[in-house]
Amino acid sequence: MKRYRNFFTPSRIVVLSFAGTILTGSLFFLIFPGTRHGNLSFVDSLFMSTSAVCVTGLSLYNISSKFTPFGQIVLMTLFQIGGLGIMTFSVFFLYLFRRGVSIMGLHTVLSSFSSDAKINRFRLLKSIVIFTFLFEGIGAFLLSLYFIFSTGYSPGKAIYHAMFHSISAFCNAGFSLYPDSFSRFESSLFFNLVITGLIIIGGIGFVVILELYYKIKGEVISLSLHTKMVLIVTSILIIGGTLTIYFLENDFYFASHHLTTGEKILGSYFQVVTARTAGFNTINIGALSRGTLFFLIILMFIGASPGSTGGGIKTTTAGVLFAIFVNRLKGKSNITIMHRTIGQETVSRAIAISISSMILIVLALVALTFAYQLHPFFRGSDPFLQLLFEATSAFGTVGLSTGITSSLDTFSKIVLILLMFTGRVGPLALAFAIGGEQKEDKIKYSEENVMVG
Repeated sequence: MKRYRNFFTPSRIVVLSFAGTILTGSLFFLIFPGTRHGNLSFVDSLFMSTSAVCVTGLSLYNISSKFTPFGQIVLMTLFQIGGLGIMTFSVFFLYLFRRGVSIMGLHTVLSSFSSDAKINRFRLLKSIVIFTFLFEGIGAFLLSLYFIFSTGYSPGKAIYHAMFHSISAFCNAGFSLYPDSFSRFESSLFFNLVITGLIIIGGIGFVVILELYYKIKGEVISLSLHTKMVLIVTSILIIGGTLTIYFLENDFYFASHHLTTGEKILGSYFQVVTARTAGFNTINIGALSRGTLFFLIILMFIGASPGSTGGGIKTTTAGVLFAIFVNRLKGKSNITIMHRTIGQETVSRAIAISISSMILIVLALVALTFAYQLHPFFRGSDPFLQLLFEATSAFGTVGLSTGITSSLDTFSKIVLILLMFTGRVGPLALAFAIGGEQKEDKIKYSEENVMVG
């Protein structure tokens, strides 16, 4: 019994929960009639299930034409589970069988949602479920009204489309029932604001939502450093990103499509928000300039915030890296942000996450490039940039694509499956699951410096 307890560490439970749900979803697509015009192959079933559970949104098919209503509901269920977090269900599992799991193990799993030891973990867990369904319900209601009065949908169709896209947006899943994603709604301010609102709320993290809620109620006097960093970095990325895309595409994509100034700003804003792990688009990604594509790659790599439905290295990681840079320029040995000192463990973790993430993307890019050179599976003017975009999108669980996903060969699909899985559970969590939890060094050697830089 003790051997099993030692094996089922928190990180392994999280990884195995995701893997088990992905395999279950792929079996649903293989066994049950969830698709039209023939069943999916095993690799394609695994790809679609992974994309849904890892809330990525990369799709090999047109969801509305390939999947039956049953298949679409299975997809929606999978990305609802993935967005809410397999860890949430893992916590219930650990709670029910807590005799076989240490208190530290339970604390570690719940710490995936919060870095503050003062927060009641089970109160947080309850709030995650409540806030998820609350915001998804509000989004579905607003979108239902829009579909009924603006598109002429019947009430039944409007409610179904509203539910699907509200869950997909809040979970940052990026799945759409339309072949052009949301391009048909590029001029609708109401639709764009509802979708981006759901994406932002789902992407800032449940701890931030809960703390803002307590702040509004007056139970919290001042916001934590974590919440402040999330809100500041998110705001900078959205505002700065909107302006960047607007100026990069003003004389290119926007000019060729004859958009008004308002439509240009709205399109830029929507694409910046969705590039940080949501995966929808109102403009043709494949038609954007190289500069914009590379900028979107940076946004996809950063991603959403910790404890959220999104992926990427996270906004706080990017904030800590920037703080390291600024403090080193000032000649400071300690890393400080807003009159607070960041612990060495946090600094080391931020660096480790960033480096391991870049290494994984580079390795995947090498594999994809090798496969493309052996047998080109799409025709593009810049395959390297397109493959880099696809790899980063998979790792960041974004789902944006320049249009090459459906053309991938089997080997490339497997590479993206591994990237999506690693990007969702996190490279460090996966490493801990394989090699065991982090341990204190029993032996400390003498220090010696080396020349760097």
